[in-house]
Order: sequence, then structure tokens, then C-alpha cells
Amino acid sequence: MNKSQLGKLAKGRGYRFEKRLEALGNKCGLDIECKRQPLSGAHKDHKLDVKICRGDEELGKLEGKYRGDFSGFKMVYKKLEEQEIKGKIVAIQFDKYIALYYTDYLSCWFGDKEVDRYVPVEIKGLKIINDWYEKAKQQGACGLVVGGYRAKPIAII
Repeated sequence: MNKSQLGKLAKGRGYRFEKRLEALGNKCGLDIECKRQPLSGAHKDHKLDVKICRGDEELGKLEGKYRGDFSGFKMVYKKLEEQEIKGKIVAIQFDKYIALYYTDYLSCWFGDKEVDRYVPVEIKGLKIINDWYEKAKQQGACGLVVGGYRAKPIAII
């Protein structure tokens, strides 16, 4: 496979992940609309991936990162799964971040739910998350959403 073919595969995975975030956000029963940003990353005015709106008001934008093998955020998934409680919204706190499942994030920040439990955890090797998060913040994002193969997306704020 040449470089061009690999680029098309990565672009397709990113597009499908963004569409997944859009669909999950629109199905969560909140008075918000999640919209995939057309041309995200390809145009200077469209740097982020998903917009969250209520009517004509833009509430925030998110950057999505998908890795089939979870490279860069495997420990975040592991720690959040270890703390999961059925029917409860659980968030983990590490370094300067809070991480929780994407739909829980939407329910808490744009709905009327609250996090039931915050759990401090230690996670090493945060360079890639720091890099992604800082770049997203510079572009105006209110958070970063990471995802992997057959896993619930996680919001990092």
C-alpha cells in the first residue's frame, strides 16, 4: 500500500468517527444538535470536527481522534473501564484532565445531569494527549474526544 492509499484510509476512518460522534450526540435525547464539520482539518476556517449547537447558538466544538489500536490513550480507556458503575456517570481525573464517556459528557455539560463520581487516577505517558489537547484548545475546542475500534468514545476536558 502506498502513502496515498494510507492517507485515504485514515481520512475515511476519521470521517466515520466524526459521523459516529454526530449520531451519538443527536441520539442522546438532549436539546442540542451535534454537527460534523464539513472539510474539518482541510480548511483554515474548519479546523475542528464536531459542532454542538442549540438552535442557531453554537455551544462548543470538539476535536475527534480515532486510533484503531488505541495508541496514545490506551491507559485512559483502561482506567475509565475499571471505574465504571452501571447506571452512574463516572469521571476520572488525571494530570490536568477529566475524562468520561462522550454521551455522559454531553449529558453533564449541555444537559441537566451531574457526574456521580470523580475518581483520581495516575496515568503515565500523556505526551500525545497533551499534544492533541493543546492543539485542539488553540483552535477553539472545548474538549477532545478519543475513540478506538469497538469502544465508546471518551471526552477529555
